[in-house]
Amino acid sequence: PFFDLAFGNGRGLLVGAYGLAFETLDEGRSWHSIAHRLPNPKGLHLYGVGFTGGRVYVAGEQGLLLRSNDGGERYEALASPYKGSYFGLVAARSGTLVVYGLRGNAFRSTDGGANWSPIRTGTPVGLGAGIERADRSIVLLAQNGDLLVSRDDGASFARRPAAEPFPASGLAPADEQAVIVAGLRGLARMDAA
Repeated sequence: PFFDLAFGNGRGLLVGAYGLAFETLDEGRSWHSIAHRLPNPKGLHLYGVGFTGGRVYVAGEQGLLLRSNDGGERYEALASPYKGSYFGLVAARSGTLVVYGLRGNAFRSTDGGANWSPIRTGTPVGLGAGIERADRSIVLLAQNGDLLVSRDDGASFARRPAAEPFPASGLAPADEQAVIVAGLRGLARMDAA
């Protein structure tokens, strides 16, 4: 399966299981594999991809973090602050990068992935989705439906517990006040203000 899709810098990147990585240069009309260009010799799952400031980032299992400084031509492995799986990343418009994954672990970099700071999430539950909203707030989704909201470029997050556990896996912006959460029980609109 494929796990994430992002567009930026005139290209699109689609990543998935066992190191699947496909690129499009024509807005999705055709795709070609770029798995051979990624330093992923174990064929680890690739769960997240993001574009910001001319760079491309990829996050995967076993702490795998990749970066392209030239818009997606060449990739290098980054030193990871965590050896568990990352289920995604948010590449903010500010250039800040937030990676998140197992057991509520999340990390932030403001220098292109050279250095990382742990983020206190206040949850032991896996984080499975994240977005940057139009107002530049960053929202992470825990697998139990809790939201974590940052209004300071990912430096800190406030936890907004779900009214009742909601096994969740997807997140999309709705409007200035809310997000749409997708999960095993369908869709739910949740306040993220």
